[in-house]
Amino acid sequence: MMASFRNPEVDPSEFNNASVGQCYTDALTAAEKCIKSSQEKVAARLQGITEPTEDELNKFKEEAKKAAKAKKRLARKNRKKNMRNKRRNKRKGKGRKGKNRRNKRRNRKNKRGEEGEGEDEGEGEGEDGEEGENGSDSSNSD
Repeated sequence: MMASFRNPEVDPSEFNNASVGQCYTDALTAAEKCIKSSQEKVAARLQGITEPTEDELNKFKEEAKKAAKAKKRLARKNRKKNMRNKRRNKRKGKGRKGKNRRNKRRNRKNKRGEEGEGEDEGEGEGEDGEEGENGSDSSNSD
């Protein structure tokens, strides 16, 4: 016995040449009807529209190829720029380290000079510590 997904068992004696042939001819006629109806619908939609010539198609293909090449060229150019920038950024850490360190030192010295002390005690206080000193100076001068 043969199994089907709809019926657990199908009797093969039901199938004979005539029934299989009829099923095949029904499928062919249904396909022909579908083709005819779809061709009619397509013809109705394409009415008044001219198909492009071979020259126009080739011209369009060439333009599409040129656009793709330009896009690749731009991507390659950007990739080169990105690689160059990556190299520069890597070098910045080594070659430009001195300038950054120098600026940090200058800023620390300027902060110390404003506070009036050579130690780093006032860094955590900020402006509040300076106002307190100014206030005490003004009270002493009165």
